[in-house]
Formats: sequence, structure tokens, C-alpha cells
Amino acid sequence: MACLLLVVGYTLTGCGNDEIQLPNKKLEGKINGLEWSSDKANAYTFSTDFKYEVKLLSEDEPGSDPCSAPSPSKPFLSAVFKPSEGSFSLGSALVDPNQVVVRIHPNTSSELIVTNGFMEIYLIDNAQMFGYIQAILDDDNTVEGSFEVSFCN
Repeated sequence: MACLLLVVGYTLTGCGNDEIQLPNKKLEGKINGLEWSSDKANAYTFSTDFKYEVKLLSEDEPGSDPCSAPSPSKPFLSAVFKPSEGSFSLGSALVDPNQVVVRIHPNTSSELIVTNGFMEIYLIDNAQMFGYIQAILDDDNTVEGSFEVSFCN
């Protein structure tokens, strides 16, 4: 298996079964050219094949319980996938079914599909999922950092 080399503020390397060292960084960046950061995320069942819709919520979203915002009112990221530990590239699932499609929602009526990046899910424990994401569309829409998802149903 080929080695993986990514530059994400820090150099991350992984070969074979080596672990990838991810920086401990808050999930933040830009959405629609405006500064954005997240401190909570939720996941709701999406389909009968165990897929969930995960929403990485803005820290400006009202309330502290991520499960209280099934329909966010502030900019957010979303992805529909079957939660499992591992590394995933972001892009079109129509091209590669192992890719995760991530959408940036700058407002409640529009969405942009992320074309570059990766997501690492490193722990699923009871009602929580922990990971890291780097999602890049363009200079005005790029986020990166750690996240913690609460499974809400």
C-alpha cells in the first residue's frame, strides 16, 4: 500500500498500519468568505442501511445541546455516511462509493459540495463519534479541525 503524505499545517504521514498523527485543532475556517467555527455536531438516522446525516454546527448555533438543532439556522457542514472508524476522502460518491460527500450550507436555502479533503473517524464510543476533517472547496469555503458528534437517535 502506498504511503500517504498530507500537509495540513503539520505534516501527517502514514504507511501500512502506522497511525496518522492529527493536530489537536478546533474545527474552524471560512464559509462563504466569513469566519466560521464549530464546537458541536449531531447525527440523525438517515436511512435503513445504517447511514446517518452528520451536521457540524456553528458555534453561533443557539443552545449547548447539539441534538436540539436538527435543522440548523446558522451555516453548517453536513455529510451522509455509515459511521465507521477509518480514513475517507471527500468528493463525489458517484465516482467512488468509498468517498464521503460533504456539503457546506452557507444558509438554510443553499449548499455547496466539497471537492477536496479528507475525514478521519478515529473513535466511535456509545453515543459519540470523534474525528478530524479537512474540507476544501475554494478560498472562501474551507474548514479544518477536530469534531465530536452526538448520535441523537
